[in-house]
Amino acid sequence: MTDYRLSPEITTQAQQKFSQLMVTRTLLESEKLSQGVSASRLYAYANGSLLYPQSDLDKALGQNLSLRRTYKSMVSKVASFYLPESLAASSDALPTREGEGCRISLKKSRAEPDQIYIIVELTKERDAHAEVLVVCGEDDLLAQIALPTPRNGVSQVIVEKNSEILTLLADPKSEAYVR
Repeated sequence: MTDYRLSPEITTQAQQKFSQLMVTRTLLESEKLSQGVSASRLYAYANGSLLYPQSDLDKALGQNLSLRRTYKSMVSKVASFYLPESLAASSDALPTREGEGCRISLKKSRAEPDQIYIIVELTKERDAHAEVLVVCGEDDLLAQIALPTPRNGVSQVIVEKNSEILTLLADPKSEAYVR
């Protein structure tokens, strides 16, 4: 049997090389992911020409801060409705947000206690588009969800109580867009 004992110096050098390779690999994968998203494709996603969800774009947005910031800027320019950050923190566990022509409210499911309804109500332009809800947090966090076709100006979708979009909606510093 062959004995492969390495000196502490060689072991340390091997560990350092391995760490360097892992960092390099991570950076290259991140760069490749960012390079794969063109500005025109990102804009098409932001304005709804490219249907939500797109798993590769969502993954890239989750991993790249500058891509999220660019996407948020694009969404803010094309959204049908904007619901700004709250003026004061609400003591309500399920806060309501209001913007020009739109209201977002949250309601507990009676059937499933771990589920919450997100209700998007178009208060003025009932025939306006309401396909996707995008919520942006103060730390450039981003969550979005597809909305069903509105009926009488109201769309509702059910999500898990611990979902990222609910966390962001409850944050008074977050902003919401409906497009």
